[in-house]
Amino acid sequence: MHGAIAAGGMATVHVGRLVGPRGFTRCVAIKRLLPQLAANADMASMFADEARVAARVIHANVVPVLDVVQAEGELLLVMEYVHGESLSRLLSHARSEGEVVPVPIVASVLGDVLHGLHAAHEARGEDGYPLRVVHRDVSPQNVLVGADGIARVVDFGIAKAVGMAPVTRDGQLRGKVPYMAPEQLARRAIDRRVDVWAAGVVLWEALAGKRLFAAEDDQSLMGHVLEDVIAPPSEVNPAVPPELDAITLRALERDPDRRFPDARAMATALEAAATRAGPQGVGDWVRRHAAAALAHRDERIAEMERAAGDSTGEPEVPAIRAPFASVFLQDDEVRSAITQAESPAPSAPAGGVVVVGSIAPPARDRRLVLAGGAALFVAVAIGAAATLAVTRRGDATAAAAPPGPAAPSAPEGTSPDPAAAATGGAPPYVTVAAQVPPAPGSAASSDASSASASGPAAGHPGRAPVGLRVCKVFDADKKIFVMRSMRVSRCP
Repeated sequence: MHGAIAAGGMATVHVGRLVGPRGFTRCVAIKRLLPQLAANADMASMFADEARVAARVIHANVVPVLDVVQAEGELLLVMEYVHGESLSRLLSHARSEGEVVPVPIVASVLGDVLHGLHAAHEARGEDGYPLRVVHRDVSPQNVLVGADGIARVVDFGIAKAVGMAPVTRDGQLRGKVPYMAPEQLARRAIDRRVDVWAAGVVLWEALAGKRLFAAEDDQSLMGHVLEDVIAPPSEVNPAVPPELDAITLRALERDPDRRFPDARAMATALEAAATRAGPQGVGDWVRRHAAAALAHRDERIAEMERAAGDSTGEPEVPAIRAPFASVFLQDDEVRSAITQAESPAPSAPAGGVVVVGSIAPPARDRRLVLAGGAALFVAVAIGAAATLAVTRRGDATAAAAPPGPAAPSAPEGTSPDPAAAATGGAPPYVTVAAQVPPAPGSAASSDASSASASGPAAGHPGRAPVGLRVCKVFDADKKIFVMRSMRVSRCP
C-alpha cells in the first residue's frame, strides 16, 4: 500500500499492488478506514458490510471489492483500481473552465450509473434470495468515470441490505443531505426509489452545471429538499431538450410512487431521449478535465512499480501443492504428509498486499512435470488394481501373504518418482504409494503391528494383514470412482 490518492471523512484511498505467485502483480485501490474509526465496532461492521454487499454485485458499472484485510488494528478494502476521476471533480473542473457538459456525455455517464444501481438493487445472497440493497449515498463523489469511458458506482459503505449489521442508530441520518430523498430525510421506510431520487439530483446538476440544493447548514438544506419548487434544468442550460427535462423532473417527484419504479426504467427512458456518447468520447472528456490528476497518479504508480522491482531481487519461493494426491487420497495421515511437504507461501514486497492461491509447480520443463504427474496417476491406478486382484484370491493365498503391509514397488523400468527426475531431485508433487505403511511409533503402526501379530503366524490362519491400502471406491455424490486410502485387510 502506497500514498493516498483520495480522502474522505471515514477513509482514505491508496494505490497498491496485489502480489501473486510466479511474478503476478496487479495495481489495485485500497480503501483504508481511518485509524480512530477502525477501533469502533459500528464502523468496523459497516466497513465489513460494504465488502459483503459489493461482493454480491457483479456488474461492469460497479467497482468490485477484491479482498478484505484486517491486521494490526487496520481495516482495508482492496478494490479494482479505476484509472479515472470522480464525477464530482470532473463537474467542478468543467464549471471552473466555464464549460457546460455535453448532453451525450451526461446521458452516457448517468446511464452507466443507473445500470450499476439496478444491478445492486437486484443482487441476491448466497441463498438466492434478494438482498434488497439500497445504496443510500448516490452522489457525484461516489461515481468514478474512467479514462476508458465507463462510469462506475462505488462506496456501498452505508448501503442498506437484508441481514446487514444495524449500525444506523435511531435519530441518525447517513448520507449527503443534498442527495437524500424526502422520505429518507423524514425517516420513513425507504426502498430503491431513494437511489432513483439521488440519481435525479445528479442528472439535474450535470445538465445544469450547478448545485440543485445549496445552503450554509444542514437544517436549511433539509428545508430546500423538502419544500423547494424544482425547476427543469433547461432553465439554466437551454441546450437541454424537453425530453430530458421530463425525465429529470419525474425522478425528482417527492411522492415515490410517481417516480420511475426502478433505476433500469429511468436508464431506458434516458437512453431513448438522448444519444449516448461512446466510450472514446467520454474517455477524452475525462482526460481533458483530469489531466493533472491522472498524470500525478501515473507517476505514483510508476514509482510504486520501481520500488517493488528494487525490493524483489531474490526469486520468490513458490508454494508447492499436491493436486493428484489431494484429489485421490482422503486419509488423514496422507493429508498430513502432504501438508508437511508444502513449502512456505511467497512473501510480499514491503507494503504489498498478498493473495496466495494454488499455483503450478516451478518445473524447469512443464511438459516433463505433466508427464510425470500422468505417470504417477497410472502407477497409483495399477497398484490399486494389483492390490484388489491379490486380496480377492482365496483364503489360502491370503494366508500365504507376508505378515506385514509392504508397499508395492514401481513397475519395472519406471522411475519411482518421475516428477523428481524432471525437476532435478526436488519433486513438485507429493507422491504416495498405492499401499502406505504407517509411521513407526504411531497409533497406525501399533494397529498394523497388532494385525501382523494376530495374522497367520499368530495362529489365525486365513486372516489377511490389515494395513493402509488404496482402494477404488464409488463416490455416490460425484458419480465417479475415486482412489481412497483405507485401513482394511482387503478393498471392498
